[in-house]
Amino acid sequence: MTISLHQRLAPHGRLQVWVGLGDTNSPPNLELEIDGARVTPEVVRPITSARDVPAMARPDWPRAFTGIFELADPDPSRPHLVKASAGGRSASLVTKSIPSLVPRAGERPLRILLASCFHVDEDKQGIAGALARNLAKTSRPDLSLFLGDQVYLDLPTLQSYDPDLGWLAREFERRYAGNWFMPGGYSEMIRLGPAVFTPDDHEYWNNFPLPSPIHRTTWDQAGRDAWRRAATAMWSAFQQHGRSQPGEPIRLDIPPLSIFIADTRSERSPDFARSMTPQTDAAMGQWASDVIANRWCGLLVTGQSIFVEKSGWLSGRSADSQLADYRDYKSLVGHVRRIVDAGRPVLCATGDMHWGRLLSARSRLEAERLWEVMSSPSSLVTNMAKDYARQFRSFFGPEPDWPRHSDPPEKQLPVPDIGVYDFSVLHRQKGNHVVTLDIARTGPESLAVTARFRPLHPTRDLPDTEVELHLRPRA
Repeated sequence: MTISLHQRLAPHGRLQVWVGLGDTNSPPNLELEIDGARVTPEVVRPITSARDVPAMARPDWPRAFTGIFELADPDPSRPHLVKASAGGRSASLVTKSIPSLVPRAGERPLRILLASCFHVDEDKQGIAGALARNLAKTSRPDLSLFLGDQVYLDLPTLQSYDPDLGWLAREFERRYAGNWFMPGGYSEMIRLGPAVFTPDDHEYWNNFPLPSPIHRTTWDQAGRDAWRRAATAMWSAFQQHGRSQPGEPIRLDIPPLSIFIADTRSERSPDFARSMTPQTDAAMGQWASDVIANRWCGLLVTGQSIFVEKSGWLSGRSADSQLADYRDYKSLVGHVRRIVDAGRPVLCATGDMHWGRLLSARSRLEAERLWEVMSSPSSLVTNMAKDYARQFRSFFGPEPDWPRHSDPPEKQLPVPDIGVYDFSVLHRQKGNHVVTLDIARTGPESLAVTARFRPLHPTRDLPDTEVELHLRPRA
């Protein structure tokens, strides 16, 4: 049996941990300690098999069990050592409660990690784990936001996928276990700070919920239903927040910052009517009202960018559709516009595109009050065409830093539903990376944000890039 321990998001003064037990058919009793003292936690979600129905696994099959537990923080001002023990195995974790307020300038800032798009097969050197260990020593985040594609359930491309529910669940559990349990890899990144996850298509399959042209299992409704059911079971076991259901948003207020994390993939409709549930849309509207009323700054987290044009008819059905393709997109960006029009700043955070950037949107009448930071990828997926081309090019000279990665686009963005803005790209990031945001309070309603793009190169020590933003309300 193996055991894994990660921290999850909980309110100030509380500590929430995710516990995973692998390769067992009968999970032993679990014990938790804080700083060496035995504690009785609140059970948010009991230890349960990830393959929780007979059609996914027989009772005697070794498999993964997961649960979520919450503890009172005995001293929110300092880190604590939490230890989980079961069946003679143990795992430990350094944890700290999230701040109740954004710290003032000159104090240690609120630090948020942004990461997305991790393909384990392309991180054979464990670069993500090495960076995580370095951040744990020097720049441990207060909050980690994982922006989608934490796993790639639909790769490798040429693998044959059995439409049987049990086969799919077993295979998907194996993929998750590789990222959540294996020491020295991506699990180190997930363990860094209180984590929140939002899904994108590869938590299911490419361009979910539409059929994928490269996976026969998704070509008929029965195959899609089985795949979705197995993928949702794994999402619920490994990534889902302890107090929510798939498709539900998560909100966190650290005044004067309010964070809204939207799931715009799990309940996406195949007829392009909606990318999120009506309940999420309503909750986002309430969030916008609260940001305005409380004179806060907003941080909107989505698995895809809101600053991307509509897809063409073919690409939207065969490659991947964008948020702008869905009829509820106008409502989504309407909530953002309402905040900005009221004079409050909004920073959007996203992943998905396999390149990074920092974007500023400026009204022609007012100062900047709308930005986007994109963090993608942390480990680029395998691409057979690009990999063959890379081998051919290697005969003609040394490789560039990132021979497989695309360059971020430079063109202006025609996004009329967002409003009349002049867009400026403050930074473009090519290659594997993550982003950290250091946020400090510069006034009762203003924040200074330092976005730091941190490359994850397998062989070269590439420099970080820092860009400063000032989130100020209308005077």
